[in-house]
Amino acid sequence: MRFFQINPVIESRSRLIFLTGSRRLFFSQNLILLVGFGILAGLAVSQIKLSLGIPGHAIIKIMIPMSIGLSMAPVRSAGAIMGISGLITAFIGQTFTEGPGTGTGAYTSLVCVGVLLDLTLYWANNGWRLYLGLMMSGLIANIFALFVRSGFKSFLKINIFDFSTWFQTASFTYPICGLIAGFLCALLVFKFREPSSKKFEQL
Repeated sequence: MRFFQINPVIESRSRLIFLTGSRRLFFSQNLILLVGFGILAGLAVSQIKLSLGIPGHAIIKIMIPMSIGLSMAPVRSAGAIMGISGLITAFIGQTFTEGPGTGTGAYTSLVCVGVLLDLTLYWANNGWRLYLGLMMSGLIANIFALFVRSGFKSFLKINIFDFSTWFQTASFTYPICGLIAGFLCALLVFKFREPSSKKFEQL
């Protein structure tokens, strides 16, 4: 099924593909995995508060589960599936629980990371492109989140007295957090180089 076509480059560099076995998963198994990691991302942003005091750090809560999902099921539309299921989960968590809640920036990041991971699936055909794709996913998603959140604050006059101070800090920390989140997730779940079969043959 072309809708769930495997990206062999991402599959070959995944550090976690062994968890799904050497045999590729069926459509339904990939779908369950991706929806599950999308739900984890939604729960992370709506129920977990890191309290780091750094504007834009919430991107890491989104990218870790979604990067793991991508590494275990590197199929077309993986990002969209995780993004949609994460968005629905975050909305439910915001509405029906007493967790710390989800801001407009987090909602924006959930959507953007999903779309950008799908673009990475199409674009990545070697290790450096895969790492760069994840870093750019974090960066661009957080830039969108910054402008959505700042626009929301400005339009609704939320903490407008401290807005300029917040924006001066956030305009620096949001992009940095996005880049760092993308790089750490790439390092965590993907190998930069594909293992050489010759090395294994010599052992």
